[in-house]
Amino acid sequence: MSEFPLRHAMRAFSTDSSNFTHPITVNVTNSKEINEIFDNISYSKGACIIYMLADLLGKVFFQGVNTYLNTYKFDNAENSYLIQKVSIAARKSHPDIDIQAMMKTWTTLPGFPLVDVNLNGNKLSVSQSRFLYPTSDAQVSSSSVWHIPLSYVTDVDPMHPTKVLLDAEHAVFTLPQSVQWVKLNHNQTGYYQVNYDAAMWSQLINALNANPNAFSVSDRSGLISDAFEAARVGKLNYNEVFRLLGFISQEKMYAPIVTAVSGLRYISHILKVQLDEEAHNQLSSFTKTLFENLYDELSWKNRSSFNRNQMKLQTTITSVMCSVKHKPCIDEALLRFKQWKEEEKAIPPDDVPIVFEAASLHGTLEDWQHLWETFINSTDPNLKQKILLGMAQTTRLDKILFLQSEFLKGETIRSQDAQTLVSGLTTNLVGGTITWRFVKQHWEQIVEKISISGFAMRSIIKLCLDLITDHGEVEAARSFFISKGIGEMKSVLRNLENSAVNAYWAKTRLPEVKLWLKDQSRSRRP
Repeated sequence: MSEFPLRHAMRAFSTDSSNFTHPITVNVTNSKEINEIFDNISYSKGACIIYMLADLLGKVFFQGVNTYLNTYKFDNAENSYLIQKVSIAARKSHPDIDIQAMMKTWTTLPGFPLVDVNLNGNKLSVSQSRFLYPTSDAQVSSSSVWHIPLSYVTDVDPMHPTKVLLDAEHAVFTLPQSVQWVKLNHNQTGYYQVNYDAAMWSQLINALNANPNAFSVSDRSGLISDAFEAARVGKLNYNEVFRLLGFISQEKMYAPIVTAVSGLRYISHILKVQLDEEAHNQLSSFTKTLFENLYDELSWKNRSSFNRNQMKLQTTITSVMCSVKHKPCIDEALLRFKQWKEEEKAIPPDDVPIVFEAASLHGTLEDWQHLWETFINSTDPNLKQKILLGMAQTTRLDKILFLQSEFLKGETIRSQDAQTLVSGLTTNLVGGTITWRFVKQHWEQIVEKISISGFAMRSIIKLCLDLITDHGEVEAARSFFISKGIGEMKSVLRNLENSAVNAYWAKTRLPEVKLWLKDQSRSRRP
């Protein structure tokens, strides 16, 4: 369950942090709107809300679900029926909580809360507001109030959570004694982000670096996520985020590692789009220092004796280190590609995307051509998809144009592979810039192949708009979508807003990141 927030909460937060999200419960009037709600809100946020309720109620939650299934089997049901049955089951054990009123806030309000925390002795002050990324200097505000089942642990008792309900904008809770720190959202079971006052952030970071095992795996992951998000909205200095990551070089668990990678990847992406090669290389060097121990321990090793955590970490760390151009990683990937090409030596399935990407980016023209010929001749759809993703990550202009042309022909690259193709093409600025131009120029041909409101087209639009960090380009993209009659689609509005968020972040927050990277680079010089 330590990976549940990675699979669902982080995915849902990315959609739900927009002004153009939608509640879990939503009325629809046409097929286009129906397609649009098959998204992270309906699935991942829905899963998170159920997880949060189950954690709050314990076994009585499952008793309520059992009653619900038995009552409505072979019949239709409305969403309120499930909450009603769970509420009835929980009356004895949780008489002070109005489950139906609580769940109504989570199913009918768009977005999710940010909980701000202040600690003064044994007084814990908390307040809630809607979490939104800023797109300008204008203050973001919202009147939404959720009924939030808060859980927290302290340095006095770090493994046994206390649970309270925050059903107002502000509240003060009295702790049994004064503590140094409080960590909210124990094990990340709640669907909310947390920001602490400056003194408590400092205490939490000190405690995390001094003894990471004082926190559960999920709480270590949660602190990384909360720190990155607090910094993105301007509530925490990035110096503190990077200081928090000090313990990562000794981390052995998947969830904290992947959370750190995700936060660093966002910064890397913006630096790449901003064409700041110096800062991008400095961030790559910092990333190498964080993960080189794990790389030496796990990458390219025989997995027969690995547990599940090590297997997942091996793939993640190998991919990260190759992406930051760690020479031993790239050399090994190219060697394995050569053995696959010349000796037909099998590549472990999880390493295939890494090896194909390395061959496309760092291999010879002959290597790329071999991938293409294998793609044409293979009858394995899974292998074909991995090859296409790898080939599309090339920076060779002629190959990018060739792949785009083949897609329009529709003979070798099928319409259902469009998302994979664009996902690969937009990993670097050469392919990304050309692909956005390609999508605009051939819009009519593309929408003939792909439903304009379907998941694939929504993904393509997002991938292209992720490469924009300039407000002028955002407005130009908005005008384009308006001209195509989809300027009011929520998914389009959400992605345009995300580009504006990235542009504002690059203007207001990136300078302090670059300053820290420059200072770190100086300190590492002999």
